Amino acid sequence: MAFKFQLGTVLDLQQQLEEMAKINFQNKTELLRLETDRLSDLREEQLSLYGHYREQAQTDVCTLRQLHSFALALNARIDIQKVSIHTAQLAVDQARDELAATRLEVKKLERLKHKQLTEFLYQEQRKEQAFLDDIATGRFIRQRQAL
Repeated sequence: MAFKFQLGTVLDLQQQLEEMAKINFQNKTELLRLETDRLSDLREEQLSLYGHYREQAQTDVCTLRQLHSFALALNARIDIQKVSIHTAQLAVDQARDELAATRLEVKKLERLKHKQLTEFLYQEQRKEQAFLDDIATGRFIRQRQAL
């Protein structure tokens, strides 16, 4: 008799869900990396602007106002990007939690499968031993009757 895990389809489904959760986590992590890179680019642009500010210190007020307006707009974009990063980090945390939960479910089902397999093998061994005992007992009885 072959072993068949009763919850095999549930285990397969949970493993598929785990794979989907892994892919989701990777996607969210990649999105977070992209958002962080965008913030780095904006900060580099800000540093470049400040350097340009210093170079333009001797120019007219109109140019300085334009630079200042651009700096304010850039600061606003940096603040928006920080919010985007925070949102992406929350999404990564949620995806990580989902992945951990699906991994836990898969591990539970795998442990249950292993436990049931161990019990099945033990019962099969007991049946085989009982069968061999019956054969030995029958042989002993036949030998006693032959004497």
